Amino acid sequence: MNPEFEKYSINHIPYQTNDHKNELFGLLKKRLTPVLQTKFYPTFEHDRVLETTLRRIRNMKGSVASLFPDTAVVRIFDASSQNQYITMIKDVGHMNMTSMFGEDNRIEPERTKMTVLKGVVGSYSKLMLRVQRANIKRFVDDALSIQSEADYERLLDNYGVRRTDPTFWKENDLLHLATKHQSELNYGIIDLSRYENR
Repeated sequence: MNPEFEKYSINHIPYQTNDHKNELFGLLKKRLTPVLQTKFYPTFEHDRVLETTLRRIRNMKGSVASLFPDTAVVRIFDASSQNQYITMIKDVGHMNMTSMFGEDNRIEPERTKMTVLKGVVGSYSKLMLRVQRANIKRFVDDALSIQSEADYERLLDNYGVRRTDPTFWKENDLLHLATKHQSELNYGIIDLSRYENR
């Protein structure tokens, strides 16, 4: 005898297409819009070019995305010293999540992709990058053209803030200030114990 949850059930959603998953997400988004938090959506009302350019990072998939750390914070600055932050989050593709051990055996690199969020997200940033606003398109082009570890190293040479960088603590202080400005409620010390120095 099968348990109750294994019985076949009929779905009561009148789908209009064969892409049920995306259609369901669309229905959920429509239903939940009044209560969804949007403060981390990568929208820049006064700079649509920046918004469109950053949206391209979501095209980073597979082995290219796998080279990046779990989280990377990017400081975008201009001549007026105005800083804007985005967080790049690596969404690691897995076959399944049936066990908390042996994760490396279940990773599917071709399903790994990047998510871009506005502001500073997370307490364990593994990498800080700094990009002048005028160079944001080149930064995104450079990131999307990565094919190897050597290409990734070149990206870090041009935009990365390694632990050995003389401005490391200044960048960390700016990041810390940005988190305070973003939300005093969630403000605190950023944990650098997982920071990469590739």
